[in-house]
Amino acid sequence: MTGWRPGAAVLLLPVTLLLSWAHSSSAWTCGQKRSTKPEKSEILEITGGEPANIRDCPWQVGILYQGRHLCGGSILSEWWILTAAHCFINRSNWLLDNDIALLLLKSPLKLGVKAVPICLSEVTDIQKWRNCWVTGWGITTTRHSMTSELQKVNIKLIKWKTCSHIMPIFTRNMLCAGSPQGGKDACQGDSGGPLVCQKKTNQGIWYQLGIVSWGVGCGRKRLPGVYTKVSNYLSWIDTETAKSGKPYVHERDSGYGLLLSPWAILLLYFVILLLPL
Repeated sequence: MTGWRPGAAVLLLPVTLLLSWAHSSSAWTCGQKRSTKPEKSEILEITGGEPANIRDCPWQVGILYQGRHLCGGSILSEWWILTAAHCFINRSNWLLDNDIALLLLKSPLKLGVKAVPICLSEVTDIQKWRNCWVTGWGITTTRHSMTSELQKVNIKLIKWKTCSHIMPIFTRNMLCAGSPQGGKDACQGDSGGPLVCQKKTNQGIWYQLGIVSWGVGCGRKRLPGVYTKVSNYLSWIDTETAKSGKPYVHERDSGYGLLLSPWAILLLYFVILLLPL
């Protein structure tokens, strides 16, 4: 190709690939919310939970059985709900490995401000995450009973090695989170609900790291809650949803996130096109 500079070709290829990513991302709205109040990014000193607006966690759903609350869940797509297997199978709390289930809806959800899919991530290093929350309609510390108002509580991820030393039968398919002082935890009725966090490198998107699974009591000091580790099941989710004819494919990531917006990428593309050949 006469007059084409090799240097420009090297730059143009990754930009073309990035533009492809930008195009697909424009339709990908998982993990984004439009709250009616400013984001609380600091750790809140609270005991138990606090009321949550559905706009704060628009991926949260309640699963009912004969009109009564059974479990929580999260929206993966217009067709799929992610939740815990023990909500539907009578299993002992000592044998809750692979505690994950997918629900295929009879008709698609109408996605909007109050119904948004949650993002999933391959990142497993807890140092990459911040601002983690668990939500649900389960038992509260103040009422000691199920609540009709959605609650949320801010908790911290805990290293696997630490949890394996203090929790019975803690497997590599689990992660734990809580508060060192206790008093902040999921509880009965919250099972199947999402544990969500933000990446330190991208604080505008929320990702589901865990599914509420089990615990020893609720909010006990030095006894964190245990969650199904969602990152271990991404291939399984992709495979099982494809079998049904309603495929869900999680967004691949490296753990660092791309900080350039689609508009910045387009601008970079046109700058490269204007470079003299």
